Amino acid sequence: MLFDSSENLPPVVLTTIRTFRNTDTAAICKVWNAHYGDLGAECRLAPLQIELATLAKPYFVADDLLVAEHDEQMVGFLHLSPVPNDDSSEVSTNEAAIAALCCVPCDGEGAVAEALLARAEAMLVERRIAVCRFKPLLPKCAFYQGFGPADSMIGATTSERRGCRWLTAAGFTPAQATTQWELDLSNYQPPIDRVQIQIRRSTRIERLPDEPMGPWWQACWLGHTEASQYELHHRSEQRLICDAMFWTVAMELQTSPDTIAWLWPTSIPTGEQGAEHLTFLLGEVCRQLQSERLDLVRTATPASDTRFNGILRRLSFVAEQSGMVFEKRLAVREQLAPDN
Repeated sequence: MLFDSSENLPPVVLTTIRTFRNTDTAAICKVWNAHYGDLGAECRLAPLQIELATLAKPYFVADDLLVAEHDEQMVGFLHLSPVPNDDSSEVSTNEAAIAALCCVPCDGEGAVAEALLARAEAMLVERRIAVCRFKPLLPKCAFYQGFGPADSMIGATTSERRGCRWLTAAGFTPAQATTQWELDLSNYQPPIDRVQIQIRRSTRIERLPDEPMGPWWQACWLGHTEASQYELHHRSEQRLICDAMFWTVAMELQTSPDTIAWLWPTSIPTGEQGAEHLTFLLGEVCRQLQSERLDLVRTATPASDTRFNGILRRLSFVAEQSGMVFEKRLAVREQLAPDN
């Protein structure tokens, strides 16, 4: 038990908060799997996955992985995530994220989560972090993507009611509605109309022979994946129109029996036919992934991005899950100037 249940006395939480140790990996997986135990095997986490997708990242900091213990048993953990700056060249100095918050289901789970969130907030305030978000969309979160509900890519899903209660109690508020999209490649056919046929005649698609040369943050994030960059070029004008990147992980890291490719966030190119060009590129790449015997393509978007979401629907993507990114503005005091 986590509580002293003596009569007429308030419950006392006997929880110790400490930082990560190298021997904690198996226990973290055990807590994760207990936390998501009712969501099925696809949400389970194994030591190899956490080692490669989290602990091996260049920006992993042991002090940012907080562990809650009771009687020397791990009962919960919270993992703070760095956030990239605007050009993804380094870590932001005024934003942070929570990449995971898991507690073993029990009567005292709310108190454990409260203690973890309070310690995390104190750490962020000390670092003068102004805002913290719970599992924001890529590229704003550093760990666990590909694992857990909705691949941990769309904030809190509708299935994470416990976590939503804990965040709300700690002062977090809903900030961004999100959607996870999924395309079943088994019977996929790209859209065909007069405009798409014209684009096919005037352009060519190139798959880069090497992994894409992205900014520092993206390169670190993709370290456990195999990424492929595709470019759409205008034939006669010899110019790049748009590009898209897809990434996969090795079968031993995937929790689904299906082979999945994820689409890295991309933008619609400017110009009158920008949406048509991106539709053609994504449609042709999905057709190529189908020929390579992949099963699914997934991506995550803001629910408010109606233009890009319209492209996904046109490509036969289905809105598989909804989520919400929670946010808290932290009370960071202005640093006083030194006396002259």
